[in-house]
Amino acid sequence: MTARKVERRVRNRRRQRQGSHVDPRPRPASFRRKCKGKRSADHAQRQRVVGVDHAADSGKSMRAHVPGDAHRGVDFGLSDWATFDNGKTIANSRFARNALPRMVHLQRQQARKKRGSFRHKRLGKQVARVHERIGNLRRERLHKVTSQLVASCAVIATE
Repeated sequence: MTARKVERRVRNRRRQRQGSHVDPRPRPASFRRKCKGKRSADHAQRQRVVGVDHAADSGKSMRAHVPGDAHRGVDFGLSDWATFDNGKTIANSRFARNALPRMVHLQRQQARKKRGSFRHKRLGKQVARVHERIGNLRRERLHKVTSQLVASCAVIATE
């Protein structure tokens, strides 16, 4: 066994004793293809949380501490993004409607070009970029609103 392997084993044992052991089981990775032929991969690793008793070991339920203790019912719709049981609503963001004039302009220009030409392909990439931007804005909005909702409520019921 080489010195490098021995050093690595010692370092791993130290990590295991400290409780920051990385679980060797593989996690599924997701791959996405974006507009301009770009690809992205999301990969996560499992880690043991230091200083937390696991539910199986202690016999207790592991309920995370939630700062808000509200119980909230949510109904998701089309005209309003969400309507709560107390009457409050969250407006539906119209990202596609805001980008529609630019999309219409680019698609008309693309329709006038000869299929397979360099300019037709270039306009196709620009249209794809507009669609990607709309998707990114929707995803960001969803993440922000749901994170805020989870932080403020202990129980959320959907209809």
